[in-house]
Amino acid sequence: MEIALAGGVVIDVATCEDLARHHERLREALEGRRPTGKYYMIQGSGATTAAFAGAGPIAISFTPQSPPPGRKWFVQFAAIWVGANPATTAVASLFAALMVGRCPTGPGAPAISASLTAVNVADTVVPGQAVPSAISVPDKTIVKSQQQLYVVLAGSGLAASTVYSLNAGIIDTVDDDETYFW
Repeated sequence: MEIALAGGVVIDVATCEDLARHHERLREALEGRRPTGKYYMIQGSGATTAAFAGAGPIAISFTPQSPPPGRKWFVQFAAIWVGANPATTAVASLFAALMVGRCPTGPGAPAISASLTAVNVADTVVPGQAVPSAISVPDKTIVKSQQQLYVVLAGSGLAASTVYSLNAGIIDTVDDDETYFW
């Protein structure tokens, strides 16, 4: 509906019916675009050998290390602890960093790598966490199929013949431009 004013000015006014039709078209357009994802928990663990000595760093990957092709993960949280029991006490001088990128262990490699000569700092998502630790991962942390989710441990608290365990909560979705939760 239009309203004509003096001076040739015309105002287009929407009626309730016009607005209802417009909102219905928007609703129909957005219905098929709701992001959908499934929540999963993934785990990882690795053990140092009896001959291990040093302060690291070492890398431990999750299983699986990355989403399959055509999928992506939204990381929600991670937990890191020493041993098989997550109710352990803190380990002095042992620190962890949650990483997303190219894991030094590589796809399909053993879960724990020998002492690393260098860490790719560009992969760092959450640095400097005491162990054990529960990490709330920052929003918008995405792992794509060509990347891996892993943890780097370092410090004089690393010990020989010790098991290190990991757990992470992820939302697995289709990897397309429409699937974002923000």
